[in-house]
Amino acid sequence: TIETLPGLWFTGMLYVPTERKEKAPLVLLNPGGGYCSEGLIAHGTYDCGQYQNIGGRVLETGAILYAPQFLLWSDGGPLKQPAMRQLFDAKLKAMGGSITALEVFNVRRAIDYFVENEPIDPDHIGMMGLSYGGFYALYIPAAETRIKTVFSSCFYCDRFCTETEATGCRPDWLWQNAADTFFDAEVAALIAPRALYIENGRTDALFPVELVEKESDRLKPFYAAAGAEDKLLFHIGENGHAVSVGDMGFDFFMKHL
Repeated sequence: TIETLPGLWFTGMLYVPTERKEKAPLVLLNPGGGYCSEGLIAHGTYDCGQYQNIGGRVLETGAILYAPQFLLWSDGGPLKQPAMRQLFDAKLKAMGGSITALEVFNVRRAIDYFVENEPIDPDHIGMMGLSYGGFYALYIPAAETRIKTVFSSCFYCDRFCTETEATGCRPDWLWQNAADTFFDAEVAALIAPRALYIENGRTDALFPVELVEKESDRLKPFYAAAGAEDKLLFHIGENGHAVSVGDMGFDFFMKHL
């Protein structure tokens, strides 16, 4: 638990590999909607759900894993109370901020803490996330340049999504005039020339694949302008709203970590 502002405490789980190297890489694994940070780590036969046990794979490489806790647990979930995310977002926007701005700030302060107090290598920091975690895996590295490699699963899309699926266009994903300034392509462009892997599921009901591909076409010229075409990788998996099975994204992420 880290005090990021006077009186404001930010929590998360720090997972340390059994065999830990000095100055190990640090990977931040963001929870998605309905997840608590305790549910992101998995080894062996433990089922980590949509995350496909990717946290356990990271630990097996010798990296340290940090899972921040965002205001994302679902109603009736393990805490038996609503997260009240949209209420806090509305109040923070009335004050000139947003829940996203606050949580991006909190994670940046957490990185400050780990760089100063844990034996990690500050030149080898990466971030992963699925769904809401994939949202933060775009927005946090856009602001935090110490993050060198990014794995964003099942979020990237034309942010208006569809006219019929309200869950794909939520108020905490949008800001005043965002359509003319920063949609997903422009936010992701701020990560360039650092490594960015983006994946979506072909049968993901939240984010139609044709709109994912439309937004990906808008991002590619930004990476080309940065001379970093080889640092951008898109993948459409044969799955729904879950991390794709296989090694493509994981290998790309670890290569650049």
